[in-house]
Amino acid sequence: MSFDPSLGKASDSTQITKDTLSSRVLLISKPADLHVPPWQMVSAELGGISLRVASWWNQNKIFTTTESSKISCWDESLPAPGPVEIALTGEWDHNVFGLKGGLPANSNHAKLGVSTDPETSYVIFGDMNQEGATSKANDCAKAQNGRGGFFYVMEDQALHESVKALLSGEAAPTRGPQKRKAKS
Repeated sequence: MSFDPSLGKASDSTQITKDTLSSRVLLISKPADLHVPPWQMVSAELGGISLRVASWWNQNKIFTTTESSKISCWDESLPAPGPVEIALTGEWDHNVFGLKGGLPANSNHAKLGVSTDPETSYVIFGDMNQEGATSKANDCAKAQNGRGGFFYVMEDQALHESVKALLSGEAAPTRGPQKRKAKS
């Protein structure tokens, strides 16, 4: 990716910034040089809570992760992430709709999530997709792992319950289809 020098100097920082705005919204900033899965980073920065996320999820899919998921695309300076479940469908007014990115008939470009831990009522809005890699074998800098972005975290019980209901439905598996070995 080229950078237009007239826009300023590209940062080489790997430091996450977290600031609470005057509105009590927590702003989390992921630097581009921190090559980690974006929504797992958000979970880690919120104390390792579990999340359910609706995001563009099409080519470089990061599947649902659990407590036992191995994430080798991780920076050891970060706390451990909690589970991150990828929402594939949601529901509004008894109508099920797709949340997986792709063809126009099933497009979703939302970037929102909710905490699923019963002790929290976080609602998260961001500008990063759940695409990249969890394993060093798949290039930790690809897709969203190698990009910077922002997440806005609010703690509001009523909004949480509403967005949680909106994101209810089918979840992505913890891994993709396995490739068959060729017969010898």
